[in-house]
Amino acid sequence: GAPLLLNRQSNKKQEALVEKMEKTVSRISEMQSCIDEMKEVIEKSKKSAADSRKQSLVNSLLSQASNEKDYHEAIRIYTRIIHIDSKNVRAYVARASLYIDNEEAYELAKRDLDNAVSLQPNNYVVYMVRGRANSLLRNYTEAINDANMSISLAPQLPNVYECRALTYMDFSKWREAICDYDKVSKLGKLNSVSYNNRAYAYMRIKKIDLALADAND
Repeated sequence: GAPLLLNRQSNKKQEALVEKMEKTVSRISEMQSCIDEMKEVIEKSKKSAADSRKQSLVNSLLSQASNEKDYHEAIRIYTRIIHIDSKNVRAYVARASLYIDNEEAYELAKRDLDNAVSLQPNNYVVYMVRGRANSLLRNYTEAINDANMSISLAPQLPNVYECRALTYMDFSKWREAICDYDKVSKLGKLNSVSYNNRAYAYMRIKKIDLALADAND
């Protein structure tokens, strides 16, 4: 009977040892899980801090570029912003506007605006500016499509109709331009340039009295 008793005692010790090891493994697993959670929190905190620093730098550069009087330097700053944040729509649109107004680099402007549209397909301003670039590139269909898209996104704003009117003027669509200037007038007030443009369109369709009235206004 002695060997049997010893075997039972040995089995109990082994069972106790196994149970102890299982508890230890469980504790280690719990500790590892806590460590992993802590690592995740630390990584998120680092990323958040890095994103915050990047956004702060981008905001500072945007302010600097918008106040820069030398358009070459402004383009350089917007280019730096895009290198830092390739999804910054404001920088793409601003750089494109400088390309259009100062360098007549319409293809470069359109490229920036294509990127902006892909990032924010529901931004009416992007379509307005791209429509202008397409108009200057003599891409009539694309220019009108962009103008129509901006109107569909912001039909209550007079400047979207004014933008399309300018496109019609570029392609000698006088009656269509007049209709859009009429819509601008209903939604707000025509400025001196709009009165002048509509007067010119009236002249081209031989409505001299209306042209003179707009010129006087």
